[in-house]
Amino acid sequence: IPPLSNKFDYTKTIKGQISSAISYGYNLAILPIGLAISVIRARTLMFMGVGLWSLATLGTPRMAGWSSNAGSAAGLGLGIGIGVMLLPLLSIRAVMGAAEAVVLPTIQRILANWVPPKKKATALSIVISGFQLGTVGAYLVSPWVLDVMSGVDGGPVGMGSASGWRGMFYVYGALGLGWMVPWWFVAKDAPSMSSTSKDGDLIDNCEETFVNTMIEDDASLVLNECDIEFDSPDDDSPPLPETKLEEMQTLLRSAPWRDFASSPGVWVMMLAHAAKNWELYNLLVWTPTFSSEQYGLNVKESAAFSVLPSVCGMVGGLTAGNAADYILSKYATMSNDGEGIDGDEDQDDDDNNNEEAATLTIMEKRTRVRKLFQSIALLGPATCLYLLSTNPERASTAQILVFLREVT
Repeated sequence: IPPLSNKFDYTKTIKGQISSAISYGYNLAILPIGLAISVIRARTLMFMGVGLWSLATLGTPRMAGWSSNAGSAAGLGLGIGIGVMLLPLLSIRAVMGAAEAVVLPTIQRILANWVPPKKKATALSIVISGFQLGTVGAYLVSPWVLDVMSGVDGGPVGMGSASGWRGMFYVYGALGLGWMVPWWFVAKDAPSMSSTSKDGDLIDNCEETFVNTMIEDDASLVLNECDIEFDSPDDDSPPLPETKLEEMQTLLRSAPWRDFASSPGVWVMMLAHAAKNWELYNLLVWTPTFSSEQYGLNVKESAAFSVLPSVCGMVGGLTAGNAADYILSKYATMSNDGEGIDGDEDQDDDDNNNEEAATLTIMEKRTRVRKLFQSIALLGPATCLYLLSTNPERASTAQILVFLREVT
């Protein structure tokens, strides 16, 4: 955003609108994508999302050129026409946001198929750390890309931080398209193996996969064995959906929307996610501007200002994931003692009741651990941001606060 705003003299309001456009697209797309992941392969959906994001990134310079008069209109006080002038750029940014919405649902589905529940937090923290790794890479590489692409991307040479900005979008868009090739050939939705019959013959068109049963901690993996003989459905059974569209329509009709809307758990998770995203995207969007205006740092210095906190965020996320799995393994596990005696029905009933009670206790303990970690993740950054709002005199003090915010 800073190189783009320097080129077209965007005001803070316009910069905020451009940054917010991604969230508009993300929010509008996240629910349909959450439904689509139930009927479309995660590998395919991720491929489509990254492809759309890459094309939108490549098209951003053209849309920015069509919206180039918005900065001048803002300077003249023509507020009514600014939104219309910015419409091409806001639209392409919204498309980028919608494409980014595929990432978390597909990651959750793939991890649920590949990772056992006891390793879920660790695996998720490793994947999510890629967000910080990408941020660090962008901060380090973008200033270099601006210099290299200055005068090569169709723009003028020697305009400081406003030169080479087109090339930055072209490079990242091309990288996204290049990433799609290995993803398509390497990525798999779930582990699979060839299946053989009792006679040892290989069964054609059959894969045994570990699938998510959505039971106990929403990620219980079981082996889905191949069926040797397929029984025809009963005459009274409802017809199976014939297309993906019909499957999505069936899913929409059968989803417990009223239960979702009235569930305290759903509302709490939604509010926690909204609060975390508010804090995250405000820092991603405004940290370079803050460091530039408050401490007079240029684009390269602002990038260096933001690198260390992102590295610390990656380390903190990995540490938290491993710590959560360790605590859950020690604090919320079921004992193998007290197994029933064969032939004693009363004893079996008692054992079943005890097992159900133990399962509920384990779920309560897991919930407590997750509440604790979620509270730290929200209250820690809130404290750091409050202290940051006092405008520390030294850039190093502000960097320490941002560093602590990322760690928590």
